[in-house]
Amino acid sequence: MKKKEIKTYTPDEVRQKILLYLGECRRKARGLDSLMASSSDVKKAMAKEDISQNDAVQNLDYLVQHGWVDEKIIKRPYKTPKGFEVPNEKHLFGLSEIGLKYNEGESEFDRTSVFSGININTIGGVTVVGSNNVVRNEFVDVLRAFNQLEGVVKISDKLSEEQKLNVQADIQTIKNQLSKSQPDKTIVQKVMESISFVGSLPGAVEVFKVATQAVQRILGL
Repeated sequence: MKKKEIKTYTPDEVRQKILLYLGECRRKARGLDSLMASSSDVKKAMAKEDISQNDAVQNLDYLVQHGWVDEKIIKRPYKTPKGFEVPNEKHLFGLSEIGLKYNEGESEFDRTSVFSGININTIGGVTVVGSNNVVRNEFVDVLRAFNQLEGVVKISDKLSEEQKLNVQADIQTIKNQLSKSQPDKTIVQKVMESISFVGSLPGAVEVFKVATQAVQRILGL
């Protein structure tokens, strides 16, 4: 009998799966009380991906500590048959603001914009996406690809905080070009060369590939 192949995941890949699972919980929720999941729920969901309870818990804690996931503690004390009150808590986990942006991308309802003071409505062919992005309609898919890449970089444990900041600044440079009818190809190409190392990071290979394919249209490749 052929042995079942054991899957191995990097910490970043486990974190991505946890974020996607919590996003799915939100999409399936029929009430506010079901927007979040317990640690037991998370472990069960990760077990289906052959991820151990230890890896699931460690990476869930990482996401909480770094602000990607919110933790809510519900106190539910109960009384014993003899009338003694016993403390009891339930811990629930759900996507934070940045976790939501990672899963869902930017939203048109986020209106705190660096473009305040510019009447975007008078400019044809552009759309406002999220808080800091005014994008030509034809480049919306490019923006989405780089939003996802930005999210992957932020949760990576293979980069220092300074490296993450540098990559984010480079990605923002590309995003800024997307508001132009003719983005500066030289700038875009230099940025892609600068962040090319991201394409070899665990958990970022496919996302970087999608971002590269999206930007090729700008470069005319």
